Amino acid sequence: MQRKTFIKHLPLLGLGAVATSACTTTVGNEELESEALTGDLAVLRANAELEAVAVETYLFINESPILPVDSILETTQLYKDHHYQHLQDLNQVLLNAGGVAVDHPQFLPDQRLSDLNSSSTVQDVIRLAVQIELEAATAYLRQSIDELTSREARLLMAEIYPIEVSHFVELNQALGNTPAINSHRFSGLTLR
Repeated sequence: MQRKTFIKHLPLLGLGAVATSACTTTVGNEELESEALTGDLAVLRANAELEAVAVETYLFINESPILPVDSILETTQLYKDHHYQHLQDLNQVLLNAGGVAVDHPQFLPDQRLSDLNSSSTVQDVIRLAVQIELEAATAYLRQSIDELTSREARLLMAEIYPIEVSHFVELNQALGNTPAINSHRFSGLTLR
């Protein structure tokens, strides 16, 4: 049966209202998603700011004389690039929702860097990075479950979250902590 013929026969089948409401629901879902995304602006902006601070922190760490030029420096440079891309992704969603993009140079590195000094070691720097990564992963997991309402925002958090966890695990391993994952659940992961 052709589509036009099928649609003409819908009232005879008692399905006219169902077909019409299904079409309206689709449009309604798009409107609801748009409203949800707008409602997520504050959380998305806070996450973009978190990523901007992470970018600035890794820039500072990478320029610090504490880190020797080795695989750790290469890793922290890669992580800085990851955080920069996370910021770009968050900015795109912010702009899609009518928000304002976040520019990382407007932010300072994590204030805990001030705890590092000339007697700090590579391990001290890595511990701070581990802490930053775990905090980011925790925020993304909790927000995607408890706070975000739009599908687009939740999907983005679901994409970023495992990368933050991977950073945590790899840096934890760089500290010599084995196993690098010390729990069977994310909520059980701790700094050591």
